[in-house]
Amino acid sequence: AALVRFSSTDGTPIKMEARQNLGTSIPLNCCRGVDVIIRNGDRFPGTISLELHLVNTLQEGRTGIGLGRKRVGSTMSWLPADARPPVEETVRFDFPAAPSLREFDELAVRFHLAHPRRDRSAKIAIQRFVLVR
Repeated sequence: AALVRFSSTDGTPIKMEARQNLGTSIPLNCCRGVDVIIRNGDRFPGTISLELHLVNTLQEGRTGIGLGRKRVGSTMSWLPADARPPVEETVRFDFPAAPSLREFDELAVRFHLAHPRRDRSAKIAIQRFVLVR
């Protein structure tokens, strides 16, 4: 995904979301937060934010909490014939001090794309998630 870009054909904004089921429940009091490690090949600085949600899929109604939005660096501005490879970046999300959720088993990442590139996907791949103690 860090090397490929998708575009809408009619200018409609693209919606991007990634979900990772962890296969087991993790108590929120285990950690201070989570790092999202990405490979960023995007060339439009200041146009992408990530939003992270912790979800409990085992609870009725799929209860979850949002950890806010964080802007992605995307420091690789576009230059003609520039073939620099994607770079690794870390985006940290802190857990709330008094969470309304006790445990989670899924991470959901939403990509927010700012104008003027809302109709072109982000060239970002999620590599891994790291729980921060």
